[in-house]
Amino acid sequence: FVLSFVDVCDKIQINMHLHSFTYDFHLRCIHSYIAGTGLWSLQQGYHLTHFIDDFIKYYSKAPNYARNLIYSDVITIRNIAIPARTLYSYLLSHEKEYNMRVFVMSGELQESHDNEYVLIKLQSTPLVSYCDAHDTRYTDDFDVALIVSRVEQSPQMEKTEITLKYYLMLTSKRELYPKREVENNKLGKFRTVYSVGKSTTGSYTESPMVDSSPVSGQISRPFTRDNSRTELCIDQQERIVLDSNGMTIKDSDVKMTNYNIHNNLAPTPPPVPNSPLAQNSSVNSSSSSSSPHLVQIRQESVNYLGYYSSHEQLMQQMIMSQAHAARQHITNMVERGALQCRTHLLWDKLLENKSSMTYTEFSELCSLAHVESLPNLDPRLGPLVNQPISWYQALSKVLQNKYQEHHKQFITSDGNVTHHLILHPTLLQAFMMLTIDLHTSRGDLCAVYRKSTEINIPMNMEEVYALVEGFVNACCFHLWMGLCSQ
Repeated sequence: FVLSFVDVCDKIQINMHLHSFTYDFHLRCIHSYIAGTGLWSLQQGYHLTHFIDDFIKYYSKAPNYARNLIYSDVITIRNIAIPARTLYSYLLSHEKEYNMRVFVMSGELQESHDNEYVLIKLQSTPLVSYCDAHDTRYTDDFDVALIVSRVEQSPQMEKTEITLKYYLMLTSKRELYPKREVENNKLGKFRTVYSVGKSTTGSYTESPMVDSSPVSGQISRPFTRDNSRTELCIDQQERIVLDSNGMTIKDSDVKMTNYNIHNNLAPTPPPVPNSPLAQNSSVNSSSSSSSPHLVQIRQESVNYLGYYSSHEQLMQQMIMSQAHAARQHITNMVERGALQCRTHLLWDKLLENKSSMTYTEFSELCSLAHVESLPNLDPRLGPLVNQPISWYQALSKVLQNKYQEHHKQFITSDGNVTHHLILHPTLLQAFMMLTIDLHTSRGDLCAVYRKSTEINIPMNMEEVYALVEGFVNACCFHLWMGLCSQ
């Protein structure tokens, strides 16, 4: 009687789509919290990533009737010129330049003041059409939420690379409740949902997925296979799946069905969301060490067969397309941010009172700036750049005497090239430069600006004119004194 009662309860849960509703409800709550809309409110500072990590481990495959979907992955970008922690802080403080928003997540302990921050982007998908079992066409569109967080790394690794974990959520804009029924078996597929599998090197392998779905004939991108659990309780000794009618079928019975799932032509399973523990060991150790008091759902290692309706397959294709776009956006954001952050750090170092900037760093700064010769500013200044090298050497002394506190000098290791910089006391985006090159016996007078794409505030043109005018006046004074002494 007890077993029969439990079976009836399970069947009721299946027929009322309990897990599908719960799945959609939680994702919609998170999206409403992020977007600042809806009837459900969460406490400010709610730790999004901890919840989503647990949620993904519990629902590694979305329930059959769910209309929403979540996906996560990790991306590592190498060969960055600044530490990962510094770069991520820069991205957080300049988030609007990358069409992102910053959300603060409070620590697990109330007495803790260590907050974490994530970058969030909200957008919508275009209209999507699909058909049900009765060939009735439906149209839907989705809200897409992208959440990006930084994964802690060892101090040695974060000097040259940054690892980011991102989450993608698709939430239906038109349908609030789960689907009432799934379509005929012929339109759906049974697919194996894999557990985590380590390679010999200790990292998790990726396998290309060929999607033979009737709703798509294209080859999907590689994905990381993950551990999972089904909508029902899964016993490691006896795997259970759902058929299209919501009834449970034992693994041994599935082998006898006409789907021939062990045939070589059987479809490879679609991508399943990655759990936070389904990464390499370095990610695991760093993430766990950052929150020693954090209690999360235990990691499972279970393989099972899951039923994917045509609607689920369409959702999988859509979220993988969004994931590809998200990876491109994150990569572009990091590369652009790394360049801007490096430029920002170099200019700050240059403007320090007792700057320790090396000649190599100064050369890098000039390569990232806009350097313009004086004749390009005004053709009438052409005679100033056609003087003998002795004239420029004497000019350097005039400039040092006039701009004592706002003068800096950089010399190559062999001493043959010298740069004299004239800074403005309040203008932080430009300086004037006198270059003396003994190799070519030539001198040059230039104005150096930060590129407009690298700064957030507009340049004060009055201060620029004052800087250029004062520099040109000093050059003209030196030229006039030379003529008078002849």
